Amino acid sequence: MNPNQSADNLDLFNCRRLPARLTIEQVALLLGFQVYEILILVRQGKIKCVNFQSRNSRKFFHGQYILKLAEDGDFVEKASKSVAKSVRENNRKVEPTIQSLSV
Repeated sequence: MNPNQSADNLDLFNCRRLPARLTIEQVALLLGFQVYEILILVRQGKIKCVNFQSRNSRKFFHGQYILKLAEDGDFVEKASKSVAKSVRENNRKVEPTIQSLSV
């Protein structure tokens, strides 16, 4: 972890008004998810990007939209379950491959 990153996180939480455009790292911090989990939610269409063009493009999100999601308990619960399900499914796909390599 970058030492300046914790200071940046504190600045984000202490700002009076969020920027209009948030990075994926800021969104992960505000919603309490990891960055890879935010990417899963974007792929599933549960979180909308401001500029979603391709998988490799830098993603930005509208600040007020993210604040509304953070305050919505139903969204947080459904998103958490959806991410857990996606990770579980991906792990199931990987496990047989790992077992066949070890034999």
